[in-house]
Amino acid sequence: DADLEAASPTSYVAPGFPPTIFLHGRADKTIPVTASYRLNEALLQAGNAVELHVFEGLDHIFDSYPEFAELSARLIDLFVDRHVVDPRPYPGGTGRPAAATPTT
Repeated sequence: DADLEAASPTSYVAPGFPPTIFLHGRADKTIPVTASYRLNEALLQAGNAVELHVFEGLDHIFDSYPEFAELSARLIDLFVDRHVVDPRPYPGGTGRPAAATPTT
């Protein structure tokens, strides 16, 4: 159905998509973590900068826990610095986004 396709974020993935970071609780009951995996993979396949961090045992709003709020802010700050403020490859890296590695 065209409406479902238009509502799917993967429909809009293309090369040149803005750098994207996902932080997702594996126990999320609002949005299945598989949705983030699919969108992350689509962005990678299109050659875009993307990171996916999955936190075991956490639901949708996990930043209400101070330790995860702090970690989330640090991950986002580093991602924005690396891909927006001062884009750069790292030694030993290809300069391309790496495959997602879940954080547990």
